[in-house]
Amino acid sequence: QQQKRINVECFQTSDATSDDSDNYFHHLLSQFHGDFDNYHQVIRDRNHALTPADGGGHEHIHCTLVPCPHTAVTQEQRQNNDQWILAAFYFNGNPRQIFRFRMYKLISPQDDDSNNIDGEKVRMKLHTLSSELEQQLRQYSDQPCTWWRETYA
Repeated sequence: QQQKRINVECFQTSDATSDDSDNYFHHLLSQFHGDFDNYHQVIRDRNHALTPADGGGHEHIHCTLVPCPHTAVTQEQRQNNDQWILAAFYFNGNPRQIFRFRMYKLISPQDDDSNNIDGEKVRMKLHTLSSELEQQLRQYSDQPCTWWRETYA
């Protein structure tokens, strides 16, 4: 199984321009998708006889991030550069063991009027899904490319 890892570095400075903020936002969006997990951390723990919970080790947690297709958003959302992302968190690399679904909205620094005093921060809003939608998505847990279609069904 191939693991995808990223390191996002903040390259903004206090004298960042709006173009720098926009570039950073688009760089973040280009990286904020795919599959991520802590498999190597878990292996290292087990090699040191660390088990989850009271043993001081980590559980094997996997996260799949699926951005909303641009064709599924409104013209206003496209103009605002809003990006919606569905996330599923599951145990042991097994998408049938989902323990949490979330939807995130990433907001561009230029488009965030609320609580963004310096105008240079990417904001993220966390949304929970209805239990009905979660149940529907769990039926397709191993097919993340269908999640947005199911969301709008």
